[in-house]
Amino acid sequence: FHQSIKLIFKHFTFENRKINFISAYSGKEAEIIIKNNDDLAIIILDLVMENNDTGLELVKYIREIIKNLLVRIIFCTGKIEQAPEQSIFINYDINYYQAKQEIIPAKFLTLIISALRGYMVLKVFCVKRVDLAKLNQILSNSK
Repeated sequence: FHQSIKLIFKHFTFENRKINFISAYSGKEAEIIIKNNDDLAIIILDLVMENNDTGLELVKYIREIIKNLLVRIIFCTGKIEQAPEQSIFINYDINYYQAKQEIIPAKFLTLIISALRGYMVLKVFCVKRVDLAKLNQILSNSK
């Protein structure tokens, strides 16, 4: 699966930049990568790794433990019966759901572009919010 995704995006650029892929093959490995890379734009996350619910546990880790609300999570699974789309969206803070059996390269590319654009908008919003907070602090200190 990792190699297939990398192949789809081999020549893809976004905003004149190539996409850098980092792969993790276990929940613990993913936690370390996510914790040490706070600028990840997208996480393509599988339900099943070492356990049948490792992907769901990682969503909780990302959103609730390290409080990363910016990264766009694309939840992919080959086990749709174990993770029905509607219940996953209701119970977990993911942004996209994709059954592995339904991945079509052109549509997956569109999904990635949409996720990257969403991430970019959120980053700009956060920067503006920080700038506004600094301005408010300066104004209140000058009184």
